[in-house]
Amino acid sequence: MRGDSYTLAPVEDDFDMTNFTLDRDKKYLIPFIKAAQAIRPDLKLWGSVWTPPIWMKDNNEYEAGNFIDDPKYYKAYALYLAKFAEEYGKLGMNITSVAVQNEPTVVTGYPNGGWKPEQWRTFIKDFMGPTFAERNLSTSIMLGTINDGKYSSFLKTVLDDPEAKKYVGIVGLQWNADSQIEELLANHPGIPIMQTETDCGNWHWLPGFNPDHAANDFKYAAYTWTRMKSYFSKGAESYLLWNIILDQHGMNIDKRKRWPQNSAIVIDTITRKVTYTPMFRAFEHFSRYIPTGSQYVDTKGSYESAIAFATPNGSVVVELLNEHKKKRIVTGNIDGKFYSIEIPPESFATLIVKK
Repeated sequence: MRGDSYTLAPVEDDFDMTNFTLDRDKKYLIPFIKAAQAIRPDLKLWGSVWTPPIWMKDNNEYEAGNFIDDPKYYKAYALYLAKFAEEYGKLGMNITSVAVQNEPTVVTGYPNGGWKPEQWRTFIKDFMGPTFAERNLSTSIMLGTINDGKYSSFLKTVLDDPEAKKYVGIVGLQWNADSQIEELLANHPGIPIMQTETDCGNWHWLPGFNPDHAANDFKYAAYTWTRMKSYFSKGAESYLLWNIILDQHGMNIDKRKRWPQNSAIVIDTITRKVTYTPMFRAFEHFSRYIPTGSQYVDTKGSYESAIAFATPNGSVVVELLNEHKKKRIVTGNIDGKFYSIEIPPESFATLIVKK
């Protein structure tokens, strides 16, 4: 058992959640959320389970294992998720949505849990949905978080069942799952989509993997920028970071694979130096200049590294990427007026055309 792995229902076979507890969260997690809320009172929160309570899994371990296909465990897990939203709400932290399980097909050396698509359909339709409804929760159910590219798997299995779909408030996709969006919206138009985890880079299965540290360089930042463009242009409404802050090593928590990862901010634990990486700047351009409620606007032309949004106040925001080692001059036509912007080498830029 890992000392840093835990659940909110640590007592085995606690089907009524009598011993449900936020004690560890109150000590190590909630103070950071409260500090963030002090700066951004409108901060939106959602929850994603990495591992269910381990006694609900067939191996009774934090790592690996599959959720037990049994109604009494489904019922207990639905109550577990409901109490998570309720107890956080009592402390002034409204949980907007809760995902069923992070990456249900990934069963590996960090806390997780395997599920089959049919299990999700049964769980949402007969247990999680009714439990949330009976308890009058405003928290929506997220069909996620899904990281594979097979629409015919979890999305189709759940959403093609009307009794399951009626409980789904949002779909959570990450990594390469943007390949599902076109088919998803064709079959279920209007369903909200959240990109729930950006790729962390330094992929251990590809050439160039560095087992000692991640590059945190502009190349990775530019790749992340293109992933944001892909998700937004296909229909996602939001895009989330994965590692916000890591130390100088950036090491993962997988017990089987050594995998240093990129992050937006790096803090050296020895020198206390804080470094804002290029990926931070990529996200900064989107989060700082594109307000909530903006709508994606299609762009045309030869410069592909551009994406535009119409803001609620009528302005147009254009995000631009220059991956090259030379400056680029980009010219565009917005509402009949031409604009020209010079983008420095290997950088991001934002053009705001006010109403």
